[in-house]
Amino acid sequence: MLRLQCTVRGCDAALAREASDFVCTEGHRFNVARSGYVNLLQPQDRRSKSPGDSKETVAARARLSAAGHSRPLLDAIHAVIGESPGNLIDLGCGHGYFLAALQSSLRCAAAGVDISTPAIDLAARRHTACTWIVSNADRRLPFADGSVDVALAITGRTNPSELARIVAPGGRFVIAVPAPDDQVELREKLYLHAFPKSRSDKLPLSMSAHFDIDSHSMVRYKATFERADLLDLLLTTYRGARHRERERLAEVDLLDVTQCYDLLTFRRRSDILTRSPSTEPSS
Repeated sequence: MLRLQCTVRGCDAALAREASDFVCTEGHRFNVARSGYVNLLQPQDRRSKSPGDSKETVAARARLSAAGHSRPLLDAIHAVIGESPGNLIDLGCGHGYFLAALQSSLRCAAAGVDISTPAIDLAARRHTACTWIVSNADRRLPFADGSVDVALAITGRTNPSELARIVAPGGRFVIAVPAPDDQVELREKLYLHAFPKSRSDKLPLSMSAHFDIDSHSMVRYKATFERADLLDLLLTTYRGARHRERERLAEVDLLDVTQCYDLLTFRRRSDILTRSPSTEPSS
């Protein structure tokens, strides 16, 4: 079972489902939305009035997943996690594709966290076997100390001190980050040259206070994108693209696009106690 924790500032009491609400032992109450998710996001943890992915971006991501473009990464994550992970959380879960597929196969307790209400609403409507939570995964996470067996983050930001707090000693953190040649063909079409940059180099150091690196592999595959899928990819990945860059892409009927990720696994050390968590995120 996953043990939830109240997100009201200074509370941190145990949180449990009671009928159509989640209620903590101190009496704070959070209503479960009609679609089945619970919003635990506190005002101080909002970045804007409507934080996270928009409804349009969420729909584009869901279409790309439905077209099969995320399947090889899902299979690689499944292989790393194994068949008996204990409980599982996905930080920055989006519309829930990865977590729902893993939960369905592994039959484990699973919860997804995202700051985007449209993303969590869609996840809750489609995948009722998981717990879906609106919260800021960069800040205080709504899980009890040491209660998580496997935490997952796919291309999202992480807060190492919070991960150290919630992941049990010996538990794992699995993260996928884009590799330097991810979507290189698309970047060349948009900007006429690519910008190779590794996002995984600093991860071991950022996690080193409480985690040891367990494995590091690369997931690399190439898929053919039709124009509609390319426009969805543009919406989900390059939302700041200017008009002339969109025009360049609109002229392309088909494009083979490399998908490449560094997949890293960290194991929570048992010889170090966590300190009071910081609310500052780290990428």
